[in-house]
Amino acid sequence: MRGRMGVLVTRRRYSMLMRSGWRVESLWAVRHGYSWLSLLSAVSSLLLAAGLLAVRLGGVAQLGTAEIQVLPPHPTTEDSIVLVLSGTWKDSCVPQAPEAMILGSQITVTTSNPGEICLMVLTPWQLAVPIGTLSSPGWYSVVVVHNGQPIGGIEFEVRTGKEGSSPPAMFGPIVGLTDDEGRFTALLGPLVTAYLSGRLLDLDGEPIARQSVVVSPKDAHGRISSSVDGTVSIEVAVPGYVPVEVTEFTHFTLLFVTTVSVGDVHLCRVPDQEESGALWRVITWDEFEGTPPEGADKEPEAARIAIFLKHAPKRVQVWYDKAARKWKAKYTKIEVTNFMDKFQSWVLPGHKTAALLNHEQKHFDLNEVYRQLLQEALEKLEGEGDTQRDALKDLNKKVAETTAKFEAEAKKQQERYDTETDHGRNAERQAEWDKRITGWLANPSTAPQP
Repeated sequence: MRGRMGVLVTRRRYSMLMRSGWRVESLWAVRHGYSWLSLLSAVSSLLLAAGLLAVRLGGVAQLGTAEIQVLPPHPTTEDSIVLVLSGTWKDSCVPQAPEAMILGSQITVTTSNPGEICLMVLTPWQLAVPIGTLSSPGWYSVVVVHNGQPIGGIEFEVRTGKEGSSPPAMFGPIVGLTDDEGRFTALLGPLVTAYLSGRLLDLDGEPIARQSVVVSPKDAHGRISSSVDGTVSIEVAVPGYVPVEVTEFTHFTLLFVTTVSVGDVHLCRVPDQEESGALWRVITWDEFEGTPPEGADKEPEAARIAIFLKHAPKRVQVWYDKAARKWKAKYTKIEVTNFMDKFQSWVLPGHKTAALLNHEQKHFDLNEVYRQLLQEALEKLEGEGDTQRDALKDLNKKVAETTAKFEAEAKKQQERYDTETDHGRNAERQAEWDKRITGWLANPSTAPQP
C-alpha cells in the first residue's frame, strides 16, 4: 500500500513499538489484575523474541561501533563541518585513514586498518573527518564503514542561515550490510524489537552484494520519521548508486517483533563524472589549458572552448499507480551542469584578445541556455512499466533520449553562431548574437527548441 504501513497480523497493536521508549505488556497485566499465568506467558514471549533477535543479530555486536558527533552540533550552509568518530575497539587495530565521499545527501566515511598483528585488548579510538561546507540545506545521512563493514550511522540537518536545530529522531538512519543475495536486515533505531529488511538489485536484476546500505524512514515533510505510523516513504542509499525513495512497503508484528519490509528495491548506478573542469561562469584565458591541435593556425578559429551538458541523478522515487496499474519512476532531484573541460579548451598564441574571449564566453552562455531547458525537461519525465525495474529502465531511456535531443539542438545553434559571426571576426554579427544570447539567457523558452 502507499503512504502508510501495511496491516498488522496480530490481534492488537503494540504502541510500545511506535513511541519513544516501550513498556512491557506484562506489567500492564499485573497493574490491571491479570493472572500470573498471563504474566508468565507475556514474559516468555518477550524473552523468546529477544532470543530470536540475539541469534539473528549476534554477529553485529562483535564488529565494534562508531559514535558520531557533528561539529558544530547544528550546522548551517555557512559552517565548515567536521565529523568526530570515536568508540572502543575490540583490539588494537582500531579504525584509521578515514576518507569521506559525498553523494547527494549521503556521506560515506570509509576507514581501514591493514595491521596483521592486533593485540586482543579493548582500545579507545577517535578520528576527526573534515567535511567542509554543505551548500544545500536539508537532511544528510552518514554511514561509517570499516574494512567493508558498516559500524555506525546518523542523520543530521543542515539549515540555511546562522542558526539551526535538529529535532531528535527515534529512527535511523538505519545502517546495514547486504549479503551475497543482496538481502539486508537492520535494527530500527533504538527499538530492539523492530527491524527493517529488503533486497537490493541493480537494473540488470543482479544482487548488490556485500555493500553497506543506509535506510532512512521519512515523514511527510521529508524528515527522518519518529514513528512507524508517521513514515510515508523509505529512502535507500548505497555508495555508487542513486538513492531511491520507496513509497511501497509493508510491516507486521509477531511475538513482539515488528518487521518492516521494502521488498526488492532496484537501484541505478551513478554515472561517471569528469574529474576536473569549470561550471558555467565568467571565464578567463587562464582556463584554456589545452594545446592547439596541429594545423590550428591555418583554420578560421583561433580558439576553441570544449563545453558539455552533463546530468547527474541525485534521488529517484518509485511508486505503484493503481489507476494505471503500472509502476512509475521519477527523478525528484536531478542536476544538469554546463561543464567546460579546461584541458580540451585552447587558444593560439598571440590571440588572447578581449573580443575573442567574449566570443568564447558566448559559446558558454549559449550552452547554459540549453542546460536550463534540459533541466526543466528532465524534471518532468516519468518512467513506467509492469515492474519497478521496468519503470526505472524506461525513465533512464527517456532521460537519455531527451538529453540527446537538447544536445543536438545546442550543437546546431553553436554551429550557427560560429558561421554567422565568422568565429567572432564579424563584429556586427557578433553584437547581434551577443544581444540574442543574452535574451535567451533571461528567458530560455524563447530559444529554438528541439
